[in-house]
Amino acid sequence: MRVTVFGSAALLCAAFLPSCIVPADAKANVTAGVDFANSYVHRGMIQNEEGVMQPQASIVIPAKRDGRIILRTWANMDLSNETGDAWLPDGHAGKFSQIDYNLLFAQRVNESLEVTGGFINYNLPNGLEFPFGERGATNEFLIGATYQLPDKLLALQPRLALHYDYDEVDGLYVNAGVSHAYEASEKVLVTSDLGLGWMDGNQTFWSYGLPDDISGMADLQLKVQGDYEFEPGTTFTGFLAYSRVMDSELRDWFDLIQIDADQVVASLGVRWQF
Repeated sequence: MRVTVFGSAALLCAAFLPSCIVPADAKANVTAGVDFANSYVHRGMIQNEEGVMQPQASIVIPAKRDGRIILRTWANMDLSNETGDAWLPDGHAGKFSQIDYNLLFAQRVNESLEVTGGFINYNLPNGLEFPFGERGATNEFLIGATYQLPDKLLALQPRLALHYDYDEVDGLYVNAGVSHAYEASEKVLVTSDLGLGWMDGNQTFWSYGLPDDISGMADLQLKVQGDYEFEPGTTFTGFLAYSRVMDSELRDWFDLIQIDADQVVASLGVRWQF
């Protein structure tokens, strides 16, 4: 039901918003892609350590006054019936274990600052099988900002994002970070990213299964990504990422449930732009 409501809202936005905020000559940017990774980690919790496929697609519509309407979907498919010492249940090879839908609006305030807000819908088709209680569809409100620093400050791009789950979780996840993009050549872009997340007690229960109301520093993320433009409209991408749960009490819980709080993810994929 939540997916239907979310989809209806997206259709209504697509039908009525253009006349208000989208220029008449606006052209949508459509991107599709797929990644193959050795594992999948979400906010510090390893979801599957036996291989995944992750398709995605997005439509970005230019809006008036340097705004953008963003419609995006992303999914995770288990490639094996075994997920390992991980959060997702076994037995679903070749099936989607998570499907997300995004409806966002990004507004450029000036040359350096962009603010984004909107909604994220999460779906877990196998949520009835989770070891720490049912996990199904839920919804988040997102508000975030990125700021582009000048070249004399290494052209770093700090960011801050607040995710409030107003549905099943009634909890808050905050992530702050900084990234840097380097053009290694005309066709190669290398991006490095460092982030740190914080969760309140409701989020630690939903994401980690922790029975106590404990909030704390959740996941530290370090990621290096390379993008190679093979030809116009086709880009090959790959990344190597490290994730570490930081709070000592949270790490003690991971030890108790015998799940590694330190993870390394490697991924290769492709993007097509239309």
